[in-house]
Amino acid sequence: MTSSGSVNDCVWDVRAELRISEAKNLIVKKDGDKLNPFVEVRVDEERVSRTITQRKTLNPYFGETFHLALPHNFGKISCVIFDQDKDKRDGKNEKIGLVEFTRSELLQNMKESKERWYPVTKAGSSVCCHGEIFVELLHTTGGKGRKVLEVLVVKGRDLYNKEYTGKCEPYFVVECGNRVDSSTPRKGSKFPLWDQSFSFEDTALPQSVTITINDVHKISGTNVLGQVTINTSSLERDVRKSQWYRLRARHQDIQDNSVGMGSIRMLVKLSHQLIMPSIAYSTLTDAILLDLNREDAAEKGIVGLLSDLIAERNRPAHLNRDLLASSLMRALDLDDAVLCLDRLASHQIMTSEDSTTLFRNNTLATKCADYFMKMIGLNYLHKTVKEAIDNVFTERRDCEIDPSRMKNRSPALIRKHSNDLIRYLNALLDKIFSSVKTCPMGMRRVFANIKRAVTKNPNLAIEGIDTQYTSVSGFVFLRFFAPAVLSPNLFGIREEIADRTVARTLTLLAKSLQSIGNLGTSAIAMKEDYMLPLAQVIDENVPRVKLFIEELCDVTDSDDVHENNVQTDTSSPPLVSRAYLHEGRVGKSFKKKEVMLTKQAIVWQKSGKAGVFDGHIDLRYVRTVELMLQSTYGRKRVLQVVTSNNVLSIQLNSQDELTVWTERFREYLRGSGASVLSACHVGLLNKKGRWTCCFGIGEEAPPCSKTHTSVAVDPLSSAFSHNEHLHTFYATLVGILPHLETLLEQKQSRRESQDVVVVNEELGQEEWVFTGAAKQLVETLRFLEIKHLLLQKPLKGE
Repeated sequence: MTSSGSVNDCVWDVRAELRISEAKNLIVKKDGDKLNPFVEVRVDEERVSRTITQRKTLNPYFGETFHLALPHNFGKISCVIFDQDKDKRDGKNEKIGLVEFTRSELLQNMKESKERWYPVTKAGSSVCCHGEIFVELLHTTGGKGRKVLEVLVVKGRDLYNKEYTGKCEPYFVVECGNRVDSSTPRKGSKFPLWDQSFSFEDTALPQSVTITINDVHKISGTNVLGQVTINTSSLERDVRKSQWYRLRARHQDIQDNSVGMGSIRMLVKLSHQLIMPSIAYSTLTDAILLDLNREDAAEKGIVGLLSDLIAERNRPAHLNRDLLASSLMRALDLDDAVLCLDRLASHQIMTSEDSTTLFRNNTLATKCADYFMKMIGLNYLHKTVKEAIDNVFTERRDCEIDPSRMKNRSPALIRKHSNDLIRYLNALLDKIFSSVKTCPMGMRRVFANIKRAVTKNPNLAIEGIDTQYTSVSGFVFLRFFAPAVLSPNLFGIREEIADRTVARTLTLLAKSLQSIGNLGTSAIAMKEDYMLPLAQVIDENVPRVKLFIEELCDVTDSDDVHENNVQTDTSSPPLVSRAYLHEGRVGKSFKKKEVMLTKQAIVWQKSGKAGVFDGHIDLRYVRTVELMLQSTYGRKRVLQVVTSNNVLSIQLNSQDELTVWTERFREYLRGSGASVLSACHVGLLNKKGRWTCCFGIGEEAPPCSKTHTSVAVDPLSSAFSHNEHLHTFYATLVGILPHLETLLEQKQSRRESQDVVVVNEELGQEEWVFTGAAKQLVETLRFLEIKHLLLQKPLKGE
């Protein structure tokens, strides 16, 4: 590799931003009741994420955005609307409707930037199409100059979902001009091999050819599985075009099933970017590290410049504060991230004159600290609060204490609810206050630096307010523990979305944590009268908060910042299940084992044998993880983990568990850099040497089922490589280049090598001292921008 990296070291990254805003006029249930709708996001029929359920409405507002990491060959993105089962029974949610976007449609609309209303299509068999067909087209010239089009339909794959157990006899119908031909059915295969061709001859080449896949069924007759329309205008003469085509619903079926189903407002935007090797971004990272070693980095350096730009009054329109903060923390190693936070926080503390607003605004210091705590403290968070939160979900006790929200407002009932709430709160606080030794040392160093800096600023020593404690508790309680209690699904603590009763209890617990974290006494903390039953708990725990913070901050510069650090390698706690396992492709016997999935490996053992593992697979050597056909073993929910020389089959216990394990596998495999197959077999090689899925012969038979690698990602996701984090930081800064250059134009008459104090209209007539830092950053980014452009190759479309 050269010092700047080469195109062979680069990777094309395909992403989609999916914003689901709201729906309106959804169809009423059969019993006349309203829906409890949520939207499931799928890529090529596999779920990657979902929205929160909205209650009792036909016009739900979702307001959620998903970022999807996609393979280059993905076929479509689907948004499926469900009505959640009132008892949350596994697999009982009713499918209401859907909206789908094909890869070709998204490629044609890559500049789409506004939300649009899309009609919802009824989720019936005629519009819920699965699978792909492989077609070869050849354009030649016949006698007397006539045009000949040869259409060869080779095979199909994944024509039904893998849980489908019915029989199928698929055949295809080809329409070209005025002529229609059909194939013979292939009995009992979701992966049919037709290998049939038809020739069409005319004076002119038809504009398109349409292929419809049907299934012969003894009871229901002929079912339409999907259709493909292929444009022939771009065919080169005597050049065979071979390609997989995804089945879509017929246009008329979509229209017929979209009447009276309502609509949904969304934005779906596809993007692609070239990720360079990490060494290629060293110019930028070296500049940041050199800058951090300056004592005045936050006053005149690059991080100070970024902090100034992120302020609300200065922020460029396209600067995403959360993305800038998260990518900056990810671009640095742990020691440098702690140093960066020290520079930013100390500067904010030393320039502050009001302790009541310290760290309450969205500054670069607070945003970076928020992300840093999640980045290295997620496992600590799980260990500390998960047990208490699990109890709330399990018991589902009504803890409402606000009379205005209660039908029965008797004092006895309110007292009962408050006692349950206090019991949950005390359990939560006991776990928090006893967690000092398990808190990552990186977090403790940051807190200690903040506490130390506050004591050096006399302006913050306001009578009656212990700023040295509130400055730390504001991060620990208000920005770390309270948000996790309020929305445990966002922190991976619970996959289950809280129902109304549980959500209200979590809200009250989070409010209580905020009051305690503010070190407020019962007199000033209870802004709402109904919270007064908790006043005594707050008074009792204020001294415990101070002691907790003293212990957290009891560190020295010699303490290893990596101690207790659980950064991204193991940021999410392992998944554990008592599942049934089968090793290899021979036989069908399953044995019950305790299976554990971490970011590095999957391991299994007999239950009760702690530390004694029967086997393990390093995820770096996993080639794919896919759901097997139910008919393979006669078992539902069987995942196969395929390596170069072995297969591990895992039967999971519920659909929810299958979903969680599949999504975690996708995330870990993407982040591990494993070489994932594009297709695999989803059955067994039987005694006759045939695959049970596609009837292919022998080990060398071409794999029949397309694999899945799509995953919903966020800045905390383990699916990102270090190169991707560096690129995100670089791309975020490139977005504000025009803004920086505009600012520098105002200084061009000044000496270029010196920071100059000037009056800047755009910055509100305040002094701006970042000229030198801005020039250095612009030069660095322009250099990288040229390098990036030289390495780019066009992304191939369909």
